[in-house]
Amino acid sequence: MFWTKKKKFFNKIEEERIMAAIRTAEKASSGEIRVYVETSCPDSVEKRTIEIFKKLKMYLTRERNGVLIYIAMESRKFAILGDEGIHKKMGFSFWTNEAAALKTFLSEDKTVEGVCKVIIDIGEVLKEHFPHLDDDKNELPDAPVYGK
Repeated sequence: MFWTKKKKFFNKIEEERIMAAIRTAEKASSGEIRVYVETSCPDSVEKRTIEIFKKLKMYLTRERNGVLIYIAMESRKFAILGDEGIHKKMGFSFWTNEAAALKTFLSEDKTVEGVCKVIIDIGEVLKEHFPHLDDDKNELPDAPVYGK
């Protein structure tokens, strides 16, 4: 049996930039943000993003305010998915605007910059609707997750 090694799409410095953006966004809110990157998207991007959201157990946050940024590099597909708590407060227009911003960065081959900008934007909205709580803890890891 052959094991396929997960490809790291970001170098250490880029990972640190993404994690710093996540920590900044989460410091002011109770929300949780994750980034998942893989080579290709085997299904529709919506179906795959939901699958990864469930795989990472992002629905287990206390206030259902987790956000997943999914990118399939070679398939050139991406999606941003907010759990039901944040989606109820934000609706589709917010996610559409953030997706458009990310698309611009991706088309310019500025993936890390785009991911960090979207994370900071999402953090601002999370801060507004889900302020940091005294007993808040980091419910999900901040490091990017890599698929195949």
